[in-house]
Amino acid sequence: MPQAYFAPDLEEVRRKAPDLFLYEPKPWGKNPLEKAKALARERGWDFPVAATDGDELAHYGPCSSASWRSWRKE
Repeated sequence: MPQAYFAPDLEEVRRKAPDLFLYEPKPWGKNPLEKAKALARERGWDFPVAATDGDELAHYGPCSSASWRSWRKE
């Protein structure tokens, strides 16, 4: 059954080697990029990390590149 939120198979993610790890926190979180980097390190992932300010994709979906300015990227 499809799920909105789920824990990914971490080994499968590593095998597929995505181009980007995008972290989408809840909006009340602090330092989302630092948390994303820490998660990537803990999981042994060595790909680029980016983070939104929280619930941007979940609520607004992918939209114009102008909205991407609020994202924090490495």
